[in-house]
Amino acid sequence: MGGIDMKKSKSEIYLLVMGLAMAGGIFYGKETVGAKSFSKNVQVAIGNSEKLSVGNKSNSIKWTVVSGKNNIKIVDKKANQLSISGKKTGTAIINAKVSGKNTIFKYKIKVKKVVCSLKKGTLTIKGKGKAFSKESGLFWENTAIKKVVVKKGITELPPSAFRSCTNIESVNIASSVKKIGDRAFGGCKKIKEVVCPGEFNVYGNGYADNGSNSDNSWSKDTPFPEECGTVRFNSQLNTKKVNTDIISAKKIYVWSKDKKYKNVDGNIYSKDGKTFVMYAGKNTVLKFADSCKNVDFSFKVPKSIVIGKGIEKITTNSDVPFAVSEEGAAYSGNLKWSDITFENGIVLEYDSVKALLTEGYFGRKLYKTFDKEMKYQNGMYIWGEKYLTDYDGKEASLEIPDGITEINAGAFAQCTQMPEKITIPDSVLKIEKYTFNNQNTGRFKEIVMSDKTIADKDAIEQGINVTKK
Repeated sequence: MGGIDMKKSKSEIYLLVMGLAMAGGIFYGKETVGAKSFSKNVQVAIGNSEKLSVGNKSNSIKWTVVSGKNNIKIVDKKANQLSISGKKTGTAIINAKVSGKNTIFKYKIKVKKVVCSLKKGTLTIKGKGKAFSKESGLFWENTAIKKVVVKKGITELPPSAFRSCTNIESVNIASSVKKIGDRAFGGCKKIKEVVCPGEFNVYGNGYADNGSNSDNSWSKDTPFPEECGTVRFNSQLNTKKVNTDIISAKKIYVWSKDKKYKNVDGNIYSKDGKTFVMYAGKNTVLKFADSCKNVDFSFKVPKSIVIGKGIEKITTNSDVPFAVSEEGAAYSGNLKWSDITFENGIVLEYDSVKALLTEGYFGRKLYKTFDKEMKYQNGMYIWGEKYLTDYDGKEASLEIPDGITEINAGAFAQCTQMPEKITIPDSVLKIEKYTFNNQNTGRFKEIVMSDKTIADKDAIEQGINVTKK
């Protein structure tokens, strides 16, 4: 009868098993070494390494580069393992022969600029240069991707790169990436954490390159979804390029080696903690740290802000204030009305109050805060006797009082019925751009002013007569 007689000696059984193994092939790790040789395809990215292995550590392997030696580089060589890296695009063939056997493994190597590999839910992108072609759709709606890792060497992610990959929870982008396309992770609403550079340009459909476009065009398109939980930077933060117009999260953390900024309660402050720089855009309430003295409202603000007694100065870098409509829709950024609360006893100097009144984030709600110094006259809101901050009147002819020195650039932006004629006193030395630009200019015909008043070239709507005193 067939089979093995268990009564035979152990040595006989051993020889029989070894004979069967030699005839059918021996398994070395995940590879099979037998009478038949076979080949395996391997992709390697330029500047990145891959490991080729055969058998276990006890095996002695002879490695031979058959072709394409100029396309690859031998990084490390062990008894049963060879590490190679890509030098330039092309192909190579490497043979591996197990000592004492006739079996040869043939590795067919393809060297590419970029290699994308998806294993156990993690998509790894390695190589040099752009990740893949713009709008390629290579990974669109891929629900198998749970984590994206972009290795050092990659410089660009295209727009809509991972559109509607709804199961992505984690994104790690190397600091070498300098450009990220708008909506690169659009529709990826499960993202809990993003690690990305502190400086990059956003580009693509509907988005002007931030930091490189002269007109600083604004767009709602951003690389990451607003649902992000945490954003961590892995390089020096540049707030001119990366800010809450680009990134929104519950908490934002600077790079551990950042030389200019630090974190307090998930928001970003200057290194000494005295200047507030950026808030995590998903927080609805912001109370400044006790160490904070200066507040910069250059970017978005939350729905509710508490100004503590320690605040001494408020600044803004905006050239033109946001004009907020009664419904809360701003023509620049769709910002909503914000509540601002001052703790008892706080006193702000003139420029700080002017900065707050200039920024349309808060609308007319602030006027009650400064009611002791805010005067209402013929539809004009005048603060501190010299700053015309707003107008909501319906006068056919408006004379701005003598003594006014400044007019808020957005003073007439919310006006529903412009005067036919506006007379400006000599005390107003300069008119900011867009001051008298208004969509409701139907009956607005004339401005009277002297040569002492200098008007920005964009201060007055085209077609309006300018009469000199």
